[in-house]
Amino acid sequence: MPIEYWPFCIGANKTSDYSLVAGPDFLIAGGRTDFFRTKAFRLTAISRDLEWASVDPDSTGIHYVAAYRSEVAELGGRPQQDAAGRALYNAIGFVVREPQPGQAAAERVFEECQAEMQGKLDEALALDGPIGPPLSLSARKVDFDNILTGVPSESEIEL
Repeated sequence: MPIEYWPFCIGANKTSDYSLVAGPDFLIAGGRTDFFRTKAFRLTAISRDLEWASVDPDSTGIHYVAAYRSEVAELGGRPQQDAAGRALYNAIGFVVREPQPGQAAAERVFEECQAEMQGKLDEALALDGPIGPPLSLSARKVDFDNILTGVPSESEIEL
């Protein structure tokens, strides 16, 4: 069954507060990046399980959900802190249309996002100043014919 998703990542650095580093094109174009700065995202603790947050429907009434994990921000294998000495955290995840995918599919999509987003977070963390405007990302589509084995089908594509 095909899954269409938009990866995102949220990060901070020594001088910049948490902000969207990269995210769904339709939310960025619509000026809706404030969603990623709401209380729906717990960015001050490590989350081992995927956390789910509801995204407000777009103008067409389509509902979306976001799945993410947060972890301590590291650069060069060392935990990072802000200027006040507080630990920094990153969040990586994806947005999908409701209904949310099953756990096995969600974990696999998360792995894809993590591989793509980690470098973007590392770049933001290394900045000595504000994190720029978020990178706009288009949808990705994965067709998992063999979801139980974790092997994507040959029809895996990027839109």
